[in-house]
Amino acid sequence: MSIDEIRALVAKLTLREKIEFIGGGIECAALKKADIPETVLTSELLPYSASEPSELAVGCTFSKEIAASLGKEKSITASRTGAAFAGTVSCGLILNPMRISACGFFSEDAFLAAELLKSYSEYSPSYVFTGALGQGLYGDRTVDERALHELYLYPLYRAGKNAAAVMTDGGYLNGRKVSSSREIVDMYRGFTDNRAMLITAYNDCDEQGAVNSGAYALNDEFCVKDIIRATERGDIAESKIDKIAERTLYALARAKEFGVGAFDDEPNRTDIAIDSAVLLKNDGVLPTKDKSVAFFGDVKFFDDGEEYGVMPISSALSNLKELNVFLVTDYGDGLSGVADIISGSTDSAPTVLVLCGGAATPIPMEKSLNAVLFCPYCPKVSDIYKMLTDLSPRGRLPFTWCASAEDYPRNNKKYLSRGDFRYESLYNGYALFNNHKSDILYPFGHGLSYTSFEIEKVNVTGGDKITAEFDIKNTGDKNGVAVVQMYVTLSGASVYGLTRRLVAFKRVHLKKGESAGVKLDADLSRTSVYDENNMDFRLVGGKYRVDIGLSSKDIRASKEVKLISKTKVSPRVKKENAPSYYITDGVFLPTAPEIEKILSVPFISKKVERPELNPPPPEKVKPLIARAKKSVPIRLFPRVKHKIENTPIN
Repeated sequence: MSIDEIRALVAKLTLREKIEFIGGGIECAALKKADIPETVLTSELLPYSASEPSELAVGCTFSKEIAASLGKEKSITASRTGAAFAGTVSCGLILNPMRISACGFFSEDAFLAAELLKSYSEYSPSYVFTGALGQGLYGDRTVDERALHELYLYPLYRAGKNAAAVMTDGGYLNGRKVSSSREIVDMYRGFTDNRAMLITAYNDCDEQGAVNSGAYALNDEFCVKDIIRATERGDIAESKIDKIAERTLYALARAKEFGVGAFDDEPNRTDIAIDSAVLLKNDGVLPTKDKSVAFFGDVKFFDDGEEYGVMPISSALSNLKELNVFLVTDYGDGLSGVADIISGSTDSAPTVLVLCGGAATPIPMEKSLNAVLFCPYCPKVSDIYKMLTDLSPRGRLPFTWCASAEDYPRNNKKYLSRGDFRYESLYNGYALFNNHKSDILYPFGHGLSYTSFEIEKVNVTGGDKITAEFDIKNTGDKNGVAVVQMYVTLSGASVYGLTRRLVAFKRVHLKKGESAGVKLDADLSRTSVYDENNMDFRLVGGKYRVDIGLSSKDIRASKEVKLISKTKVSPRVKKENAPSYYITDGVFLPTAPEIEKILSVPFISKKVERPELNPPPPEKVKPLIARAKKSVPIRLFPRVKHKIENTPIN
């Protein structure tokens, strides 16, 4: 549908109908005048919605092909059911892997998140991108220019043109309220199709401010009257409303057009449960076919729980068998409620812990366990049984799993009272742990297999690009999947932050004894930095160490090459005025003057209080949780409960 046709349709609508259209309605009768009948804008934008598989499960696959297949499948389902959008998909980053909200993000790494986001949405023009600033539901972020562009906005920078709409984060960025800041809205617009919608987060907008910033004002209830009054007073120009209506119609028209003849090529079905499962630990007890197995957990969480005789964890010590498998499904508050029982099992027989959830958690009994399996999406015990007895889990960790919550600096009580909040800038996830000493249980990219792999004949070339070619061989006696990863580190200290950055990855299926040649080209956007002085991205030339391996710590080969760049980078923050940020093998303790240089603002000695971002009071939460318990599938309930408890209610 052309823009002229869309404008003609908008001209048919009365002011009230246009405002109903942009004022928070989920279903809108005015659409019938636009010849788009019975279209639902999307229930997946509701504040407490959750769906399966989560973004984290897709992240664990480390597979662009799987992401594309799942995205296409969702798009087809949406089109067939008359939904305007295939749903929301996060373009933010995991900032705290031990919060249950981590399930709503692909990865802690900007490059992996960007590649999966782009693949997930490339077959459909009907995705709403959300969480761009990585704030989760609501937050108050202070971000320097390089971190904003190279970390938080990088996935949107790579994939934003695929979006039908972008939903703003709740809360604040650098002191500005995201939903009503024209400057932030314009920043979002720069990454998307110029007619893509911008949608405010639920309950996070002054309707007048949101509309004036060019955003669709999504709310729990219609805010039509408020917008009508503001328009009649002249606080909102009707031309502004026309523009928002045009963008909304454009998004809906694209979605409708996608549904015409788009289903000749059905998506490839993926075994997402096994493709996303990560074998974190295995002392050799798995796989096993000659032991009797007892499953302990909440039978209601699994479609076939009764068929496999899942028993309550509380009954475990009186029902132990030769192999005891604990299926822990709701561990938002940690494992303290079941730790003693699981530890008691390890004294009697081999014990496997299966974490069926969307986040990391401390594992106090980890050393006594024989195996640990992380399953971010696993609705059936039968899939777990396959992995215990035969099929090797194929997933890899898209985040760093520490021993405790306080090993992540943003959770450490030592820093919470400081005004700098231990400001990390570019250093998120494994990039931070390159220069911060914490107790890491499982590194980024980690995932074991029932077979072993060797990387041989490595050749790395530089020049105007970095390319690695090598052979990988399955040296074990079982079929398996290797996820090869390439990282680069800039030698010297011309800029900070270019330390072991993921620049390429590939899943390789190998039968036992099989070899395959692999070629990886480094994505040069990850060797480019945002030059604050020139306000653009510039390739950083120089000597780079190229690491090839099977995780960020399991490096099998390293080579040094030179990358040639015709551009000159002039970083505003240099080693002499912020030396802590250039440390790569010591303790990362930035000082107040360094933080001032990074942020270009005075050091803040006390956190700004924003009462509107506080979690809702118990009296508001209880009825919402009770309602969710009756209507939400039990597997999704922990995630929905977390959202209810942490989403401010204005």
